[in-house]
Amino acid sequence: MRQLDRQKQLARIEMVKWMTLWQQFLVFSPSYELARRFRAGDLDGSESLPSDFDDVLAVYDDLGEAKFSQFSDWWTRNRYRNFGFAGDKLPSITRLGVISDRDATDLGKAAADYINGDWSEQGQPATIIAAIPAGLAKAQIMRQLSALLDELPKAGNSRQHDANAKYALFGAKLHRDSVKRYRDVLGVRARHPKATLWQVGAMARLSRQYRGIRSSKDGTFEDRKNLKELTSRALNRGRMIAENAARGIFPSYAKCEHALPMDYLHIELLRLEAMAARQARREPV
Repeated sequence: MRQLDRQKQLARIEMVKWMTLWQQFLVFSPSYELARRFRAGDLDGSESLPSDFDDVLAVYDDLGEAKFSQFSDWWTRNRYRNFGFAGDKLPSITRLGVISDRDATDLGKAAADYINGDWSEQGQPATIIAAIPAGLAKAQIMRQLSALLDELPKAGNSRQHDANAKYALFGAKLHRDSVKRYRDVLGVRARHPKATLWQVGAMARLSRQYRGIRSSKDGTFEDRKNLKELTSRALNRGRMIAENAARGIFPSYAKCEHALPMDYLHIELLRLEAMAARQARREPV
């Protein structure tokens, strides 16, 4: 039993690592950024929208803003509703407090603590919030609770792991370390727009074979040429992964017919803006 629990825990950790990458690739996607700006009312009509923009908007409406969100917040919003991730605890009845003529629980705080704690850890099951007069006979309480439960949609009474979740990992052909390298090379390209392709590949540590190359004095011309080609291919794959992710397909670097070109300067400006926003949230008021 302990071995099974251990395997389940490792599977959960692996899934969270993949979902972290999914959110990060959404940040790079130019189509997803257009969807964010469209929903915010920030487009002026001059933008060139992909032909399948409605599909991107549908994914954005499901998964929400990724660029300015902490992963924990993004994951909490999506883990149950869109990814079918099972709760860490079984659903159970939770006492939120007591109201009497002598004492009164801070119900607002109690409810917030419950929603952010037990309810989230249980998988966000459909839950009744009820006021139960303690002076009623138990039979009356049970009868009235039964009537309340009958009013809930049957499909929403509990939430377990959903093998047919709306969004799931696409296949199992890509190795996570490779996907991380494609993410890294996109990030380096955005932070160093004037660097040559082989320099981007070197800074992203794209290839073990060419990790000794740090300047034009390192390696041979052929080495730098090969690294340039590797970097170009990695950038294209990273772009395809990002654009497919914006369409609910992850991880896949299959050709995305309606992929938009990367705007690396815009990506870097937004990265700095997002960092500043997250730093501001961490600062004490």
